[in-house]
Amino acid sequence: MGVPGSGKTFVLQNLFALDSFTHLLDLDHAMRQHPLYDPNDRTKLYSSLSASSERKPKGTEAYRWADKKISEEYRDVITSEQDVRICVDGTGTNVPRTLERMRMAKENGFHVILVNVTCSRETILYRNSLRKRNVPKNVIDDYIYKLDGSVQATLNSLLVHQYIEMNNELETPMNFTAEIRAQIEKSNETQRAIFDYY
Repeated sequence: MGVPGSGKTFVLQNLFALDSFTHLLDLDHAMRQHPLYDPNDRTKLYSSLSASSERKPKGTEAYRWADKKISEEYRDVITSEQDVRICVDGTGTNVPRTLERMRMAKENGFHVILVNVTCSRETILYRNSLRKRNVPKNVIDDYIYKLDGSVQATLNSLLVHQYIEMNNELETPMNFTAEIRAQIEKSNETQRAIFDYY
């Protein structure tokens, strides 16, 4: 979980290594597979998006298309008998969807890890300004406003086996504690597979 610009992918790489996942589910990647996606004008499919799914205008068909695509792939993978490691990379502010995915993972024998990536609003806005596709400032502020409550609601659900909070203010290579490494290694050994909600 984390606001756009907090450095979720950076932390993910440092903590788990991206290539360790058999499935990495990410809304932005799914959007790039949309039939109307234009690599020369990436903002077309995002222009009307907001941080709150219940406030999304009817024109955001691309968002719904991508979300459905991820949900279908997730369901197929999570219920398969294969040995998989899944990461869902997102803000996590759509709590009902987050809890449903975690519930499904737990029911299918997965170890659920919630990683919450934090840093200051100033740093988030600065990193966002460097992106090719900027997230509007009001959307970022909406995510920041909702995130703490979303994290707490997710933890209160008792669906999370392991919670890791990482401050990514400096975005420098991280020396993770031996305790965190040991927990991750132990979950790899004792579970059918590992599910990382990121």
